[in-house]
Parts: sequence; structure tokens; C-alpha cells
Amino acid sequence: VNAAASVAEVQPLIDAFAARRSVYAPDLPGFGASDRSDRAYTPRLMTDALHDTIAEIRRRHGETPIDALALSTGCEFLARAAAEDPRAFRSLA
Repeated sequence: VNAAASVAEVQPLIDAFAARRSVYAPDLPGFGASDRSDRAYTPRLMTDALHDTIAEIRRRHGETPIDALALSTGCEFLARAAAEDPRAFRSLA
């Protein structure tokens, strides 16, 4: 996985949306402040991490579908998660 994008690139969007809704910017495994353990960082691991994160968000805020934004290689993992559980999403960007 070679992801060079940063949440800083969309900070203006985060600030605008956070004024009226909950916004989350999770780190994928091995990136940002996440654990960097000795394991294979595969598309499956990343997609499962998104499923877990989305499940927690929906647990906290209700089972309504979410709007999701991804950058760089994260787009692949978000697309995979959406293909596997399309009812979890209202929109993808």
C-alpha cells in the first residue's frame, strides 16, 4: 500500500461539515497514529479496518447510511467496502 494523501488536503471540507454533523478522519492501519505492527498490510486488512470503523460510527449515530470520502489509495479500500456492504453508505467521494 502506497498512500501519500493526507487528511490535511481536505481540512476545509472537514471544517465546513463539522459545523453541522459528526466528521471522522480515521487512519488506516500502518498510517498516521495507528499501530505499525509487523503484519501484512493488504487490501483486505484495509477494507476490514474500514468496515470496523464504519460499524462503530453507525453504532454511535444510528444505522443510517453514511457519507464517505477517501483519498489516494484509500479510494480503492472505500470502494471495496462499499461494494461489500452498499447499504452502509449514502454517498462516496
